[in-house]
Amino acid sequence: LVYLNRNQEEYSSSVKDLDFPIHWLNRKGLWWLPYVVQATIAVALVLVTHAWIVGVAYYLGMMSHPVQGWLVNSFAHKYGYKNFDNGDESRNNTIVAWLVMGEGYQNNHHANPGSARFSVRWFEWDGGYLMCRIASYARMLDLRKTAH
Repeated sequence: LVYLNRNQEEYSSSVKDLDFPIHWLNRKGLWWLPYVVQATIAVALVLVTHAWIVGVAYYLGMMSHPVQGWLVNSFAHKYGYKNFDNGDESRNNTIVAWLVMGEGYQNNHHANPGSARFSVRWFEWDGGYLMCRIASYARMLDLRKTAH
């Protein structure tokens, strides 16, 4: 992150099509603050529920998001194949997609950003969409039809 902030080409070239500023917490050297806040919430959950597994599951779930974001935004924007010519550097990275429930299919997502479904080809496994379909079947959410 320091090298992205310094705009060093060898670190920023793989995400050059993403236009967003470095978060103010990182610019101020407070990158550790979200970890402390989430740990505090996890401890509070353990105290309220009397179940340590709830706190651990919460903390690991919350802290996996930065890792997932890094995987998607670095590898799925640099390595992989394209189903669509979106005019950007997004790509579909199958290994990342398997690790993060389908979100590694960034080229598909950039082609149709409003869709809950990231897969378009028969071999693209999209666990996130499968979970959405199950939740829709259980009437927990309503999936709208989108182009694909």
